[in-house]
Amino acid sequence: RLGAGDVQGARADAELLEAGARGAAARFEATLRAGRAFLDRGYPDEAVRWFERALRVSPDDTAAVLGLGRSLREAGRPRRALDLFARAVALAERRNEDTAPALLDLAKELVTTAGDRPAAIARVRAVGKEAPEAPEARALEVRWRLEIGDRAGAKLAAARVGDALELAELGADERRDLARDR
Repeated sequence: RLGAGDVQGARADAELLEAGARGAAARFEATLRAGRAFLDRGYPDEAVRWFERALRVSPDDTAAVLGLGRSLREAGRPRRALDLFARAVALAERRNEDTAPALLDLAKELVTTAGDRPAAIARVRAVGKEAPEAPEARALEVRWRLEIGDRAGAKLAAARVGDALELAELGADERRDLARDR
């Protein structure tokens, strides 16, 4: 229904899926899927509602916090999104989950909303070199270092872009093996 632009029908479908879910975990999954679907199809305000519903069920879920932050950013509320991206990083760190997606979103929002390139550089530098987001993180580091006049740092970061691209060409299993061996 979302593909056809029927937001009300899609909302009704999502509500039926949520109502039919048995248990908190299933309800959470239904609301999280709905939030992602609305966001992916360009309905950020509706996505905000669904991610908030998901967070009522599981308040410390990193994916739901990150989804809510992305939805708020797209809905034109970047200050609250910035806070949620920082929270998603903290949650991912605390739960020993992958921090790269949240770090990348936080860094971008730090530049866009707060104009804080040094803080953003620190965040993209924290993205592990084996992460799928590494090439983008390294490229952003180069750009932002150049924008603040750090030519030497940009040159070093540019060298890391090549390393990140080489690692990105490896399969996920090969990246995991490489990370484990180090």
